[in-house]
This record gives sequence, structure tokens and C-alpha cells, in this order.
Amino acid sequence: MVSLDTATLSRVSSDFWAADSARRENSQTFVRSLTELGVHVVLSQSHLIELLRHENDDVVAKRLKFIQKLPLVASPRPYLDVSGAGSMACIATHELHAFIYDDCKDPVSICSSVREGLWQTGTGESYVGRLEDWNPLIHAARATIEQDRVIATVSRISPQCSSMPLGHFLSIKPVPKILRNHRFPQFTDKLLQSVRRNGDKRLLNPDSVAHNLATRTQARIDRLDDDDGDLVYKLLSQYIVPSSLLRAEMTLGGLGDLDLLARRLEVIGDALVGDPQVDLESVPPGTLPTLTLDLELTKRQVAAERVSGSDLGDGHLATLALYADVTEVDKRTEAYLRQIRNSGGPVSQLIGHTLKTTDYPGLVDQIARHLSS
Repeated sequence: MVSLDTATLSRVSSDFWAADSARRENSQTFVRSLTELGVHVVLSQSHLIELLRHENDDVVAKRLKFIQKLPLVASPRPYLDVSGAGSMACIATHELHAFIYDDCKDPVSICSSVREGLWQTGTGESYVGRLEDWNPLIHAARATIEQDRVIATVSRISPQCSSMPLGHFLSIKPVPKILRNHRFPQFTDKLLQSVRRNGDKRLLNPDSVAHNLATRTQARIDRLDDDDGDLVYKLLSQYIVPSSLLRAEMTLGGLGDLDLLARRLEVIGDALVGDPQVDLESVPPGTLPTLTLDLELTKRQVAAERVSGSDLGDGHLATLALYADVTEVDKRTEAYLRQIRNSGGPVSQLIGHTLKTTDYPGLVDQIARHLSS
């Protein structure tokens, strides 16, 4: 199983249908070489969203027709065996199922159990079927482009207090509402500067993103402040991290990471059969490989000088490195995976062979070496 970066798949598809015979030969040779190696080209839901959201209908149609030409394809199996290509969330749900029902209590045994039945394989022709059946996914993929840019941008805006220990935060005296309202224009301006400096440079309206974020933040704090009780503790209550995991020395940034993990766990827990109790106490941090790797990638992505809406898809594709034999990712993501592999963390030894995106004719030899090692 080889997961190619969507940029590579896009280039191979473009060359496959090119008027220039040399480009066509390069693409056809690449596909033929992968087939001779017995490689199944991985097509996850994230691959498809990236490939099908192109604004040109002709390009999208040619990409689907290219997939039809692939002799060997594979996709993660959706949870509960529904049709279609599985997503990162599907894989995480398989992992949670293994943890709860198959008595796999550590990342290594979870990965081993999930890998056994993860992949559904076939030909590109059988995978694609009728082109018109893909129209709903094409429309949905295009509709999320700007949303992904906003999410990536907002995630990059880290509050100045993110390094503050929780114990110190609890001792802070809240700013009165009238003073917060007075400082609102300054707050909005700082957010706008951050959006313009670090956010996705393709945002359609960065001013609107910053103003909406400032307005929603102020409104949320004001609603909490209107009720009785200490505002600081009420702010803390917005996190869904179990109190047993809280420590005075924990930073607010660390608390935010746990809250993000808890919310993702909550989502996949809702999809699990049997309605078991799922939270960070019953499924401790570092247990589920896909969520653990995704969180580690996210922390590195949001710390970058500038983020991109494609970071979301890049992260989802990178988590396939836990299960694919070879995973190709962009240069920045490959560096992040290398850092995580060298960190000694819960999933560091589970990350498989990774390749940095390059001109695709040179990928075949690298893939062959990894497959034979």
C-alpha cells in the first residue's frame, strides 16, 4: 500500500492526458512500474477531497478517469463497512473499537489489530464506477475550501497566555466587562495583524475572519460573565478535560491540546457501536495512534510561520503513515513526521516509511527500496 501525495497524483493525472507524448509516456511508465511492484495506490477520503475540489470541471473529470485507469487501488475501510473510501476519522474509530472490544490496550497492539482488516482493494475502474455519481462529493469538496483556510488560520492564532501555568491562570482577577468593551477595537486589531501575518494568504476576507473571531470571543465571555460565579473558573469549565488530568503546572496551551483531543475522541465515540463510555479517563491520551499522531502534527503546523488551509488535508494524509507501507508527503510534513519519529513518543516507532514529494519519475526507485527493506 503506497499513499502518494495529492500533488503527485495531480501531476501524474495531468501528464497522463497531456498532448505532449513525452509527458504521457512518463505518466504511463510510472503507473506501469508501480503495478509491476504490486503497489496498490491508496485513495482515502482526504485524497479524493483534495483531487476533486479543483475549480475546473474538465480537470476533475480527467482525474477521475485517470483513477479508472489504475490497475491496483486501495482505500481505508469505512467503519461498519459502509460504501466509499474511509477517512482519518474512520481509521480512528477502528482503533477505538480495537481498544474497547478487542482488548488492545497500547498503540502497537491497536495498530496491529486494525491493520489486519483496514484495506479494501480493487481496480480503479471498479472504484470509480459512473462519473456522474461523484458530483455530490465534488460539490462538497469545493464548498469546504474557504472553510479549511479559516480553520487553519484561526488555529494559528495562539493566545499570549498559552504558556501560562493553569495554577497561575486560576489566580487571575478578571477584567471588568466595561474595560473589555473599551479594549475591543485593540483586541480586534491584534487579531487582524495575526491573521494577515500568519494566516492562509489565500483567505478571501481576512478582515472579516478577524472581526468575527473577536466578536464571537467577546460574546462568549460576556455570556459567561452575566451568570453568577467566578469568570475564570467558568472559562475553565468550557474545557471537557476530566479534572483528574488537570495539574497546576499544566499550561493553558497544554490544556487546549487535551481539550482538542477530548473533542475528537467524543466525535469518534459517537460513531462506535454499543454506545460505550468514551472520554480521556477511559481512553487516556496517547492511546489511539491516529489521534495521537494527528495532534502532534497539528501542534507543529500551528507553530509554523504561516499556515495553509491544505494543512488539514496534509495532516490527514500523513496519519496514513501508521498503516501504509510507504507514504509520500510534502517537504514540511515530512520534516514534522521525522521530528515525531525521533521524539520517542507513543507513536514514534509506528510511523512507517515516508518520502518527501519530488518529481514522480524518481519515486519508483525510492518506493522499491522501501518495499524491499
